[in-house]
Order: sequence, then structure tokens, then C-alpha cells
Amino acid sequence: MKLEENKPSHIAIIPDWNRRRARNRKMPDLLWHREWYEKIKKVIWWANDRVIECLTVWWLSKENVLDRDPEEVKGLLKLVNKLNDLLPMMQKENIKFINIWDIELFSAKTIELLKSIEEKTKDNTWMKLVIWLWYSWLDEITRATKKIVEAGLSVGDINENEFKKYLDWWLEIPDPDLIIRTWIHNWTDCVRHSWIHLARSTSSEYIFTKTLWPDFTEFEFQKAIVEFNKTKRTKWK
Repeated sequence: MKLEENKPSHIAIIPDWNRRRARNRKMPDLLWHREWYEKIKKVIWWANDRVIECLTVWWLSKENVLDRDPEEVKGLLKLVNKLNDLLPMMQKENIKFINIWDIELFSAKTIELLKSIEEKTKDNTWMKLVIWLWYSWLDEITRATKKIVEAGLSVGDINENEFKKYLDWWLEIPDPDLIIRTWIHNWTDCVRHSWIHLARSTSSEYIFTKTLWPDFTEFEFQKAIVEFNKTKRTKWK
């Protein structure tokens, strides 16, 4: 099956405002964080049906948890283990699972589980599913710099291509063509980039929705692709 002309091959999603939806409905925060997991299952199907080559979804940023209740963070990390429930679907649909994370932040059990999912799906070829687990671009650059120092590279050895080798997701995953960010602040109409790697989104198209992530629909997903199809991508000329 061929991709349509000007169709995004890599879609990245910043799913925002699970907590706001919960608080609007006077419900526990963690209950609606579970909606992240339920929604991602649907989005995988939507992307798979539209022959998207790579789908990336952000789980949580390191900066984002600094002001959160420890019990909420603990619950969020437990939800990471539920990614194992997606394994049967990933195997059936030939989906390759990739983690982007700071491994030191997770328990040994969670690390073993996530590595196991990657190992079991490593030969799948239909679509890549990338989950940013506790990710931020500044943290990625910091960790890459540490790796370069540990590798003993001299100043003369470091250039752009060499630096890329030490980043989390440069070699195997292409830059996102389309980035979807859910929810615009109603009281200011402001939109923001968040912590996605700026170097990976220099030619990405952005779609900002006024929908909170738990309410994001297949219609809105398709609408974002249609809007992307209308763009004139200079990199494709």
C-alpha cells in the first residue's frame, strides 16, 4: 500500500490537559490520566488504518512532574506498565514499539517490561509506535553531552553528524512531519511548543486543537491530516 502524496509519514502528538478535564468534572486526577492510555489505543488504530509509518506520543515530561503530588506521579508510573497490554495488538498489526526515556527514572520491573516489549516487536515492520516516557529535549541534550564526554571525544571529533549519534531518537526515527497538540488555553488563546526537541521539528507542521486529550476524536485526527495535506512542503520540492 502506497502513502498518499503529501501525506504525513510521521505524526507526533502532545496530549495535554488530562488533569484539567478531571478537575472540571470534580474527579480524581489519576482517573483521567488513565484516559491517556485508553485514548492512545484508539489513536494507534486510527494511524494504522491511514498507513502512517510512525506515530509518536508523549507520555510525560520531567519538568511537568516537579510540582505534582508524589502519589499522582507514582500512579502515572504504574500506568506505564499497562503498555504491556498493547503487545498482542502490536504483534497482530506488525507494529514496532520504541521507548524514548531516561531509564534511571524507572523501577527495575518497569525497565525490564519495556525492554521486553521492544525486543518482542523489534522485527515488526508496518508502523513504528514511539512513546516519550518522561522526556524533554533539554534533558536529552544534557544526557547526550554526558555520553560524548564519557566516550572521550575531543573537540575536533564533534560535529553535527557525530552529535546526532548520541541523541535518543535521531538514527531510527525520522523528524515528525505533523505535530498535533491538544488544547489551547481558552482564556488567552495561547499556543506553545512544549518540550519537543526543537532540532527535530524545524520543518514540522503544527496543528493546535481546543480539545482536551481525553475528548480528542478520530474526526479531529483526520482533520489534522487533511489540513497537513493542504500545505506546500518546500522540503518535498
